[in-house]
This record gives sequence, C-alpha cells and structure tokens, in this order.
Amino acid sequence: LRRREAVQRENGGGLELSREYYEEVGKPMILEKYPEYSSRIAAGLAGEGSECMGFDDVFSTDHDFGPGFCLWLTEEDYEAIGEDLQKDYEALPGEWHGYPVRNTTEEGNGRVGVGSIDGFFQQFTGYKKAPEIKRMEDVGLWLSIPSHGLQKATNGAIFQDELGEFTARRKEFEKYPLPVKLYRLSDALHRGAQAGQYNFIRGKKRKDRGMMYNSLAEFVTAVTEVGYLLNDSYMPFYKWRFRGMETFKDAKELKKMLTELIREPLDSEKIPQQIERICGYLVAELRAQGLSEKDDSFLDVQHMELQKRLQECFQENAFEKLVDKVVLTEWEQFQQVHNQGGRASCQNNWTTFEIMRKSQFLTWKEETLRSYLGDLLEGNSIGWNLITEKYGRMMEHTSPEEYRKIAKNFSPISPERERIQETLISIMMDWTSEVYQRYPHISKVGRTQFSGGDTQQSTSSETYLRGELSTYSDATLKLYGQMVADALKKGENLVENILTNTVHFYGYPSLQEADTASE
Repeated sequence: LRRREAVQRENGGGLELSREYYEEVGKPMILEKYPEYSSRIAAGLAGEGSECMGFDDVFSTDHDFGPGFCLWLTEEDYEAIGEDLQKDYEALPGEWHGYPVRNTTEEGNGRVGVGSIDGFFQQFTGYKKAPEIKRMEDVGLWLSIPSHGLQKATNGAIFQDELGEFTARRKEFEKYPLPVKLYRLSDALHRGAQAGQYNFIRGKKRKDRGMMYNSLAEFVTAVTEVGYLLNDSYMPFYKWRFRGMETFKDAKELKKMLTELIREPLDSEKIPQQIERICGYLVAELRAQGLSEKDDSFLDVQHMELQKRLQECFQENAFEKLVDKVVLTEWEQFQQVHNQGGRASCQNNWTTFEIMRKSQFLTWKEETLRSYLGDLLEGNSIGWNLITEKYGRMMEHTSPEEYRKIAKNFSPISPERERIQETLISIMMDWTSEVYQRYPHISKVGRTQFSGGDTQQSTSSETYLRGELSTYSDATLKLYGQMVADALKKGENLVENILTNTVHFYGYPSLQEADTASE
C-alpha cells in the first residue's frame, strides 16, 4: 500500500525511480567500495518487468516493483568482484524517498542486482552475442529467439556504461538483420492472409463460430507482428502488444484499425471489409518502405514477394543489383524533369549520372537503400517525381524568386525534421571540408562547397544535399541519420568514401593519385 501511495504521490515510473536510486545510492557505493572498477561497471534497468517498457502504473506495485537497478560486468570482472558486489547491493537501504525497496517474488527474483554481460544476453536470447548472418541457414539462429526475449534484452535504459561493452552488445541485438526481418514479415503476412482473408470467410460461410473466433484472433496476432516488424521493433509478451503499438512511428493507424475490428460483433458484415482495409493499409506501408513493389492487398502475394527478396539477400552481387535498380529508377524520373530553359545537357549523360549516383549509393546500408527505393516507387504510384522536387527545393537558394512561385507545391518541413536535416547537413559539410583540405585539386573539379556560393548556374554541395534530404520519407531520413551516426562512431568520412568510389569508376586507384592528376 505504501509503495502504491508513493507512486501516486510522485507520479513517477519505475524506470526513473531506479535511475534516481542508482544515482543517489548505488553509484556512491560503487565509487566508495570499488573505485578501480567504477568505470568498468555498466548500470541500468532492463529485462523483465513492465517498468522496463515504461508501461508500469499503480497496479504494477503489487509485485516485483520498487527502486532497484542492474549492474552488468564483464566475465573477468564478475569473477573478481561479482559475489562481493551483490552482497553490497543487497545491503543498500531498505527504503528510499518513502518507497520500500522492491517487493521481490520468487518468480521475479534476479531481475535486479549484479550479473555478467554474457549472462544477461544469454538469459533472454540464448546467445552471448548476436548471431551473424552470412548464409540462409544462419537466419534460423535468430528465428530460434522468441521476439519477447529480444524485446526484454533491448528494453529499459542504460544509466551508465563508460566501458561501452554492454551498450555495444545490446546494439547487436537492437533489431532483426534484414534477412531475418524479411523472413518474419513473410511468415506473418502468410498467417494473416490465411487466417483473415481466407479462413475467417470460410468459417463465416459455414457458420462455424469457433473457426471464426480463432481465425480472427490469429489474424490480429499476425498483423500486429507485421506492425512491429515495420517499426523495426520486437513484439512483446501478449498482454503488452496493443499497448506497445502506441509507440509506433510507422503504420501508426494500425492499433486504431485493429481496435475497431475487435469491437465489432462476430457476425458483423463489417469485419471482412475491415480486414481488407487493414491489409491494404499494411501493403501501402510495405511499399513505402521499399520492401515490396506489389500493390495487391492479398497478403499471400506480399508473402511471396518477400520470400523472393529474402532469396535475393544471399545471391551474388545482390547489393550491387539493388544499387543499379535505385539508380535506374532515379534516371527514369530524371528524364521527366522539365527545366525552364528546356532539357538540360546532363539529362542526356547517362554515364556521368550513373557514376555519381552509384558512388553515393554504394556507401549506403541496404536497409536505407531499400527504404529510398520505396520512396521513389511510391512517388511513381501517386504521380509525384522526387527528382523534380529535389531540384525545385534547391531553387530556394539558387533562384529565390522563382522558388516562391512553386513553393506551394511542396509539403512544408516541420521544425523537428528541419532540425534533423540541418544536423545531418552540418556533419556532411564538415566531412566535405575535410576532403577539400586533403584533396584540394580534385575538389575544385566538383561543386562549390557552401550555399553562399550558389548561383542560377551553379548549385553548391550544401544546397544539393539539403534538397535531396528534403525528398526522403521520414523512414528513409531516420535510416540515413543512423547511417551517418554509425559512420561518426567508427571515425569514417562518408563524403571521402563517396569520392573514393567516384575516382575508382574513372580508373584511379586512389584519391591521392586522382588529386595529383588534377593539379
């Protein structure tokens, strides 16, 4: 009762309680008793429990709830201090800020306290490290892990991890590798088609209510999993599935649509219509993410399409073929761009276009590339040319007066999205400056660097990039941003990588040799 009253009084979630408890009680204990290990111990709260998902409330306080945290150590450190550290953890105050410590049950024992990094991930996934996917057979390694186990391994929050080992291991498990995602999507689509679009209808014709109930339940489960997969997240334990859908950034309407479906009486004539509406909605999302080019709302057609994509993942030169497809799709749109002064000469130069675009896309991750392909194909389906939009948006800097005449044709960019785009542009332009300094001669051959140098005849790298990012869907921009962030962490310069690809296409073995030849 006191625990519930404290939660109601402060309106605080278990995750934040645990963070504060660690900062005020746990961290000082570690610094005092284990100073030489303090920078090697990761702390946080993850794993089992509604608070790790942010779903806890006053009803969660009846068991396994209260201030507590996890401490994760390497195997070597766990061997050295794990037992003593656990004793010191158990000796921490039994009450804090009016909260009694966790009311641990036998079932919930071990959710907090000291453990090894290997042990944590093995407990929830069966693996100490995320399995690598090199062959089709490797997909099965990931399929053996329950999705709710992966969700537990990656939920919650890390409060501190100076060593970085726990964070790095967790990132490996963060989302399904693309082949696994395609397999699970394909399987969920097949189950959804069989249950909702086929067997529910047959059960209705037979007036078999048991068949109808079970078919509808299986359909809801299957398309819910599709929703989670489209959001690159793991479907949690069944009681939290609908609640978890509130966090969706893609397929946002799915929870509402499913809620409307299950509210209908079983005999309602609306149910088959709603099933078809949900299937059509998911197919549109598959296409928007570049996962399918089929527009058929029968989910088994999408199942077969994703099976084909899965096979392509392991074909020789599959990535290069995907790059070729994106470049060709762009070229086709580029041919339809209408310039004020007539057709531009670059629209007749396939060779240069192919080299420039392939040089860029070969540095991308496959998932980002597929998402962008989805943007292009979605544009084709609705009669919208992304390449025209890109050049149109550039005119805001190269030809402001003309831009004002066409600006109404473009969707406004939200302040949040503009902030993200400008952050990415800043990083890319820093990389560009580095390249200009290291390879000054070859850099002079290309575009000017910054928007301040724009003219009607010359577009800078900064303006070109701003125009291009503005055409990406939110999903593609997110993946692009993650790609840039990953490169930063690795100390890579994506602009240099792109230019390296370019000079290779022109026959130079290195950027340095190309720069020397350009003097």
